[in-house]
Amino acid sequence: EDLVTKDLLTHLEATWRLAPEREKRALMGVSMGGYGALKIAFKNPMLFGTVAAHSSAILPDDPKRLMEEFPWLKDRGGRLLASVFGEPLDEEKYHAENVLGLAAGLDADKLEALKIYFDCGDQDRYGFHRTNQQLHELLDGKKLRHSWRLVEGGGQFAVLLQGRGHTEHGQRHAALLELAQDAPDTGARAVLVDAFHAHVAFGVGRGVEHFGQELL
Repeated sequence: EDLVTKDLLTHLEATWRLAPEREKRALMGVSMGGYGALKIAFKNPMLFGTVAAHSSAILPDDPKRLMEEFPWLKDRGGRLLASVFGEPLDEEKYHAENVLGLAAGLDADKLEALKIYFDCGDQDRYGFHRTNQQLHELLDGKKLRHSWRLVEGGGQFAVLLQGRGHTEHGQRHAALLELAQDAPDTGARAVLVDAFHAHVAFGVGRGVEHFGQELL
């Protein structure tokens, strides 16, 4: 998290000519990167003007429901979960990093200027459409302005790649970058951080106006 909020931001500001206003900063992510983008934006609402997430890997707010809601974790995600939250699972850490838990405690006044967009296909192979829907309902209940899209018939990456001619596996990050590159150029740069299947795009001064049009 510090890599984005401190190290990367400091490096970008020291290396390129960037607008200092939070309204000029956008954070985007896919899957695990979508979880990271939402988590970082919710924990640091004064740093970013826009957060956009696709097929976010949002986990239930109660860790006791993990295996019930996502049985595939027993075989495919158990080691990854343990590497992040420990084994046995550290519930205190889990709650501190949980997107739904963070959203429940959000200060509406601080998030008033944060543009929030997230989407997911209703055929998501991991079942993340259900927890993304829960996030929408939670934000809606708190009267927090946001844009949520549940795509009928969409799989995990169908929303992002739909109509762009990309294969599902190889070009996910290219499609994500297109979202920023199609935006009006305000003289700054966008950087993509891609590691461990976590795709996060960090844009500063570029693309916020574009996403703002989509979010309003």
